[in-house]
Amino acid sequence: FTHHGFILEDNPDDCALLEGLFVHRNDPGAADVHRLRSLLRSTTPTFCIRAEESVLQLGHFLRAKYALPTNGMDGEVRQHMSNVLTERIARLTETLDIIASDDSTMARHQFMRRIVQRDLMHFQYALHHFVQGPQNDTTKG
Repeated sequence: FTHHGFILEDNPDDCALLEGLFVHRNDPGAADVHRLRSLLRSTTPTFCIRAEESVLQLGHFLRAKYALPTNGMDGEVRQHMSNVLTERIARLTETLDIIASDDSTMARHQFMRRIVQRDLMHFQYALHHFVQGPQNDTTKG
């Protein structure tokens, strides 16, 4: 996940970077360290949110973090996923509001606005199409 100083308009690999999630020692999943290690490569993962696979990876992490059953996309894991994505959407929306209030025409401000808008689009799409959408009765995991 390296930023090279430009954005391709039609980049098929474009995604919203999701960082900052971790398994805290007080999380239910942390009680069984052996199970946690068998389920996760990292207790501080990074996700590139853009398609169903990345959302399923997020769900897998949250199932391990909260000691939920390791398969399926049940209501409980969907609620945790919804909470994570909704929080990110709120943060990005607030950032966009701040950027919008700055009517600067500086290229770097316009560039930052486009990055935030694209990340917001990815998180909203993931929330509405994979977490809350018609796939919410799948048992993928």
